[in-house]
Amino acid sequence: KGEMRVHPWCDSPEFMCKFKTLYLDRKGEKPLKVKCKAHGNMVILKAEGVDTIEEASKLYNHTSSVKYTNLFNGADLEYVLSGSKLKENIIVNEKASSYVYRFNLNLTGLYAVLNEDGSISLIGSNTDKIEFTIPAGYMFDNAGNYSEGVTYALTSKPNGNYTLTVTADSEWINSAD
Repeated sequence: KGEMRVHPWCDSPEFMCKFKTLYLDRKGEKPLKVKCKAHGNMVILKAEGVDTIEEASKLYNHTSSVKYTNLFNGADLEYVLSGSKLKENIIVNEKASSYVYRFNLNLTGLYAVLNEDGSISLIGSNTDKIEFTIPAGYMFDNAGNYSEGVTYALTSKPNGNYTLTVTADSEWINSAD
């Protein structure tokens, strides 16, 4: 049928199903119309014109993205889909005194553990096996300088839900260098 499995790490499968168009390039010049349905902790994605497994496998090495401008005060949120991996980027557009972002994680059948290295393991409730890993946070500035000054905090909520708080080092972001 040409359907593809996508594992959204950042938000719920239902959130990803709100997307109707993904782009096969970062400039937004190659749109791909999609239909999605949530299936447990993943999304079954069907792209318009992709009807066989062979056609779907051609998209495996492609990267598509969607950007929500000014979703946070002074920052954009971008999702980049590459194969079955989903990367979330917070793009800061203006200086602020702090850079704290909160996300709801709806983890049916999983629980989350914040690891010593700053990553988060999503573990099967019935298997105690690591199903997904959210890598430790990091950031780049416009000049390409790299920092690991990003921390995560997890707050457990009812029904297997969590709040993920992402905090970026404001001193590093706001420095003149």
